[in-house]
Amino acid sequence: MPIQLLMPALSPTMTEGTLGKWIKKEGDIVNPGDVIAEIETDKATMEFEAVDSGVIAKILVPENSHGVKVNSVIAILAEEGEDIQECVNSYKPTIDIPVEAPKTPTANKDDKRVFASPLAKKIASQSDIDLSQIAGSGPYGRIVKSDVLGVKQAPVQTQVDKIPHNKIDKTPHNIVTTESHPVELSIMRKVIAQRLVESKTTIPHFYLMVDCNVTKLVKLREEINNNFAQLSSQKKISVNDMILRATGLSLNMTPSVNASWANDKIIQHNSVDISVAVALDDGLITPIVRNADHKSLSTISDEVKSLVKKAKDGKLKPEEFQGGSISISNLGMYSIDSFLAIINPPQSCIISVGGISKKPVVVNDEIIIASIMTIGVSCDHRVIDGALAAEFINKIKGYLENPLSLV
Repeated sequence: MPIQLLMPALSPTMTEGTLGKWIKKEGDIVNPGDVIAEIETDKATMEFEAVDSGVIAKILVPENSHGVKVNSVIAILAEEGEDIQECVNSYKPTIDIPVEAPKTPTANKDDKRVFASPLAKKIASQSDIDLSQIAGSGPYGRIVKSDVLGVKQAPVQTQVDKIPHNKIDKTPHNIVTTESHPVELSIMRKVIAQRLVESKTTIPHFYLMVDCNVTKLVKLREEINNNFAQLSSQKKISVNDMILRATGLSLNMTPSVNASWANDKIIQHNSVDISVAVALDDGLITPIVRNADHKSLSTISDEVKSLVKKAKDGKLKPEEFQGGSISISNLGMYSIDSFLAIINPPQSCIISVGGISKKPVVVNDEIIIASIMTIGVSCDHRVIDGALAAEFINKIKGYLENPLSLV
């Protein structure tokens, strides 16, 4: 009897995915644990492993298919000893395959729409290659990476090039623009949109902000990294590592903040698991540092670097980004002074971190120049009240202004 291979749900938020690549082909023998395909989720590209033994009798969903719904049938497996052709002939689908099949490119030369993979579009954009001039070799005429790499595109004549030189109006208002066009959403961007709307429409946010004098923290970080350099170590502690450590210790001291809202109850978390926002080309992802309150600065630094690399390579495992009790979003490296972030449900709190800048401050009735960093906290008022949030953010401020307690 044919065995249906179903599109797996590889993350809690996944409702559909892209079947990126088949590792096994029709006629191949598979055993439990064998990787049979690569699935692109809203978080990463992940391997799909077989749980049954048999032979791939028929592949129903081709490579690079978008919008493949979770639990839809993507292939059928013939059991050991079963005739493959009979298996294919006898198969009757019990679940529809709601795949968003790419539209075949039209032959109309005036239609400028093209169908290409995100990677092909990115390479084409970086290389000034006109995708409309490329014939795609992928499914349904889709332009893939190899098609773009195989093309050496000649410069495209612009509308301005076609206008006689003496007829061009060189005033600033005379700008040649192209028409607006829809941009295909990645799975990650769709999920981000859904979750942000959910967050802002269902979670009663409130916000607190505080300035931190991090002059001592900046100096301590410099001393720590100089010591690493003297030991010929490549290790470096970042300001974000120190903020993460301070947040972990502060959560330990204000455990009521380390909680989430779940329908009609509050879930109190027993471990301090901090999600760190990592920007990607098509969105962001939040890998998690587990038990952050019990880890040293050095350990936190190593884990964050490893998680960030995996995130950007699309290699995070589900347990490395699923869960988390609080998030940290840092835009200081982009010269942002301060901002207030949107809560990442089902979490009830997110820390926003701005950049460090020199400012005049009053210390002991004297004006001095200090390194100031603004941090904010966005809270779910169903879980956290104002006084508790104020206590929590001031705990973080205390650790950042007295950084020896972080070491």
